[in-house]
Amino acid sequence: MQRLGFDYDLVPCCTPVDGTGGPELCARVSLKDCEGVDFVLYKGAGTAGQDPVVDVQQANAASGGAAKDLDCIARFFTKKEATLDGDELWVETVQTKASEITVDTDLAEVEAMQVYHVDAADLDMAGGYYWAFITIADFANTQLVSVFAVRTGLLVQRKPSNLRNPNA
Repeated sequence: MQRLGFDYDLVPCCTPVDGTGGPELCARVSLKDCEGVDFVLYKGAGTAGQDPVVDVQQANAASGGAAKDLDCIARFFTKKEATLDGDELWVETVQTKASEITVDTDLAEVEAMQVYHVDAADLDMAGGYYWAFITIADFANTQLVSVFAVRTGLLVQRKPSNLRNPNA
């Protein structure tokens, strides 16, 4: 934990939840005092054809307020296997810059991790949009999913117990 609070901060966005409960709106993460954020989606295996639909958004308030697409995802990384056991390699996906994530057509039926990076400079901060978050559409079939954020390039470095609220 020597780098926690100096290089990065971790933020729970969506604790493990069944994706059939409707769209998941992950907690918003402030990018006011960091250079960027990596959203990490971690999911269990589900039913074929029920691939997660992820959309990256920006907002002008920690809760409520206005939200809009954040068309900044040109690449992301995936680890997937029938059972994630630590021997998987990251696979890069390149897409036209968008807020929506182009997923593999076989992602539903395997366990997987995906990482999407957002630079603070991608947000409309001049318009007051300081928070980034992702939404995940309803899967229609049982599939557990969780999301956490890794705030990177902290502009104010502190010991972990003195880090500020990442949603403020």
